[in-house]
Amino acid sequence: MRARHNNSNIGDLADNARGSNRMKTRTLPGSAAALALLAAALPAWSAPVAVDTTSPANGFTDLFSATFDGALSACTPADPAWCAFFNGKPGPNRNIVITPTPTGAINGVPLGITPEPVAGSYLDLTLNGARTEVTISGGTIAVPAITLTIQGGTPNSTAVNAGGAGVVFSSVPQTAALDANGRAEFLVNLAPSIAADFSTFSVIVGAPNGSCSGPLCAIIPILTLDMVRYRLVIDYDPTFTTFTADFIGQTGNNSILSITMNSVVPKISVTDSVAPPNDLLVPFGDVTELTSASRTVTVTNSGGASLAVGAVGLANALAPPFALANDNCSAATLAPAANCTFNVTFAPGFVGNFSDTLDIPSSDATNPSVTVTVTGNGTAQPVPNITVTDSVAPTTDQSVPFGTASVGSTVDQTVTVINEGNADLVVGTITGLVAPFSLVNDNCSGQTVAPLGSCTVGVRFEPTGVGAVSDSLDIPSNDAATPVATVTVSGTGISLATPDISVTDNTLPADDLLVPFGNVTEGTSRDRTITVTNAGGLDLLIGAVAGANPLAAPFSVVTDGCSAQTLAPGGSCIVTVRYAPPGTGPASDSLDIPSNDPDEASVIVQLTGTGITLGEGGVEAPSPGGGGGFMAVDPATLLLLGAVGIWGWRRRPS
Repeated sequence: MRARHNNSNIGDLADNARGSNRMKTRTLPGSAAALALLAAALPAWSAPVAVDTTSPANGFTDLFSATFDGALSACTPADPAWCAFFNGKPGPNRNIVITPTPTGAINGVPLGITPEPVAGSYLDLTLNGARTEVTISGGTIAVPAITLTIQGGTPNSTAVNAGGAGVVFSSVPQTAALDANGRAEFLVNLAPSIAADFSTFSVIVGAPNGSCSGPLCAIIPILTLDMVRYRLVIDYDPTFTTFTADFIGQTGNNSILSITMNSVVPKISVTDSVAPPNDLLVPFGDVTELTSASRTVTVTNSGGASLAVGAVGLANALAPPFALANDNCSAATLAPAANCTFNVTFAPGFVGNFSDTLDIPSSDATNPSVTVTVTGNGTAQPVPNITVTDSVAPTTDQSVPFGTASVGSTVDQTVTVINEGNADLVVGTITGLVAPFSLVNDNCSGQTVAPLGSCTVGVRFEPTGVGAVSDSLDIPSNDAATPVATVTVSGTGISLATPDISVTDNTLPADDLLVPFGNVTEGTSRDRTITVTNAGGLDLLIGAVAGANPLAAPFSVVTDGCSAQTLAPGGSCIVTVRYAPPGTGPASDSLDIPSNDPDEASVIVQLTGTGITLGEGGVEAPSPGGGGGFMAVDPATLLLLGAVGIWGWRRRPS
């Protein structure tokens, strides 16, 4: 028992006041209470359950002072049963007011109680296995700084600023029955022992915790709100993971203190394996038809109480091509900070865009069902795609016209096989040609061509007689849409007794009818030589070179040994052309060489060149065959060459 003093000089509020130097003795919750902020009540066993410090409804909600507000009102038949337990109910007047109200709850320590309690706020509750009884074995409720405003007794009010206030429950177990709705009511008469106590006024008001101003400050050090009985209602949610607690404590002088202590709640958090993880969107992107992809969804309990997860996708099930797999979440109970996972698969059966949603129900009261959207794009299976081109314009018509060729001569063209698909192209053996056509340099038969890759095969025309001939070649592959690509070839054999013009130049390749002068320093010139040869069996009559297509500056004909000439079979002549750029930049032109060649009446030769400044682009390419022009060298190279010329190369002694 605890000794009480009966000081009545300041009215009923001080009836139970004690000297400020007295010790308060309590048996407080043990080490289990230290877990108050980390553990949540699980069904059928005990754990300290934290009071939600973020809820604005928690904390001290009302204080009825028997000293300043009058005596308790008598109970009526319409009042709840607890009215009789307290021998009355608070009246309507409040002359001692708590502000703010509710005061809130903190994870602090109620002050002025010894031994010092474990930091709260929490209730140490035990549910029996049948969930028909609940036992309280301790707990605390701590509140932030509050103000008690006392208005009675004098014309001027007294303002009591306090810090560290709170209530501590004893570890002596108290048990109450749970009804079918998960509600239990404790009606605990503490006399003569004390099982719940309020912080000592002298501690929470004295420096540095608080202060007092007004005419009643002198009595503050001896005031007490020690409880002699209390009513505590615990109302569980349907999952027995959270509760709402209402406390009414009565002091020895019939003052009444009301507190709410709602527990922390579970909070569902859903993430997935595709960034950003918390957008509730699971994009699969492109997935090839008839294949499958998987994504992981994680459900986490980011709250302070156990989270009960319902059947995932039950109310809003996924439809093909989406499906739920490896479901570890349905019917799971997650402790705070725990998580579970399930997979969503996407297996498109055909090409197209798809989307769906699934729901994740839980005991999160503010977010009872989370909806996740899934999307995906079914793409076509990888397939090879054969495309065939050749070296004769138009290049994509799968036809190779060789034109005329002298009997006994050969003409080669190139066929190119390209894989424009997204899977390997396997080329079979190319077949079909007979003389005078044949395959040369076959780099395609039996080859595997990667996507966007290519291979080539040469086709030769070697006429053995006069007249038109044609044939075709077959290119088999694994392209299902074009299993065999067919290319036709044609040509005409002509007698050797005809003139046949052949034009070459002194830049490689010599027979490409292109004369590149390259880079030439402005104000200088470079010459190139064009050779015209009669490769036929009759005289070749040459017309006016560059007559129909004259050259314009900076190109010019320097020496014309071909115009109006007659070349016997095997004979040749030379035309010299010059490029003399007056400035910088690229230039191009062309000249024509007419003749009596029956199948090539005029040969067009292209000329190109680029004018540069001295030192631009490094060393100028030398003129082949000792032609005009000079080598352009940048100043730094000239300086180095000069140093070498003066001093010579020095060899390091070995």
